[in-house]
Amino acid sequence: MPARPDPIALVEACYERQGTDEAWLTNVARSAAPVLKTDGLLAYHVDLVGAHVAIRTPLAVGSSDCVQALARIREMADLLDGLRTTKLPLAKRLQARLYEKVVRTGIEQAAPDRLHSEVRTYGPRWMYTLGVHGVSELLYLINHHIDDHGATMLVGPRRRSDKPHTSERRAFQMVSAHVKAGFRLRRRLGARLDGVDATPGGAVLDASMRVVHADGDARDATARELLVARANEIERARSRAGGRDVDALEVWNGLIDGRWSLVERFDADGKRYLLAHRNEAHVRDPRGLTPLEAQVSRLAARGFSDKLVAYHLGVSEGTIASCIHRSLRKLGLSTRAELVRVLSGTTAASS
Repeated sequence: MPARPDPIALVEACYERQGTDEAWLTNVARSAAPVLKTDGLLAYHVDLVGAHVAIRTPLAVGSSDCVQALARIREMADLLDGLRTTKLPLAKRLQARLYEKVVRTGIEQAAPDRLHSEVRTYGPRWMYTLGVHGVSELLYLINHHIDDHGATMLVGPRRRSDKPHTSERRAFQMVSAHVKAGFRLRRRLGARLDGVDATPGGAVLDASMRVVHADGDARDATARELLVARANEIERARSRAGGRDVDALEVWNGLIDGRWSLVERFDADGKRYLLAHRNEAHVRDPRGLTPLEAQVSRLAARGFSDKLVAYHLGVSEGTIASCIHRSLRKLGLSTRAELVRVLSGTTAASS
């Protein structure tokens, strides 16, 4: 019997301290498969290395189809690495160039488009099945990092051929916010993610949800109140009896006030703490946008609604609308569609 979907367990997995990126991604994929209603998942990172594409940490969980597809992904990864590091024979070099275009197109999808039948492809559509045959549909959760660190991919065969309804697609996009935030936090903190101390600009809350230490912006009284309020909301979501479902997921935003991620840790004596780490995406934008405006614009350009951009960042929809309005004015644009077009050089209209 398939495991029961538990979106909150998946979010928790995104922020757990696994020793290696492979262990972390394996845990995320195992938790994600029931939520995405897939028979297993293929998971990997796509890095954009200058003009080249690299595939990192490919792994498979669940079905034999995904295990078979893993061999295909590893072959692609080896060829792509060879394109950067060795002089490949002409035939292999042409094959690797084709893979680059296939992978780049694969990660450049609009946020709502998640199914194999929906995504835009480079070349024949069968090339995007990763060798998985005889399935009704494939689902892609393409977690594109807006700070130019590629994408974290979760791909698997759907159990049913019916398309996800609107509420499911929204849940997938909310989950995506946490996959991206969790990976960003690992990349940013490294070994410090294991500690129980406040990192620069962060805070420590005890088991009673009291701020016991704060640094930088987190020392502000309003910020402390906000961290406590959000921590209590997350606690309620995690403990909701029999209902760690999409409704619970709604209250656990991707960030708090566009700045912090909350993670649970225990010290050597078993005391429980919640740590607020600075974890905003550092988006480089030379066009005069503020950091928040740049983040909002990148997410909007990927096709996220104002409500889902607000969920990613943990700010109000009104703040998102204001940021987009200011960004359009600063960039000399009139419409959201123009924003997507202008930003297409730095971020594709995808997630």
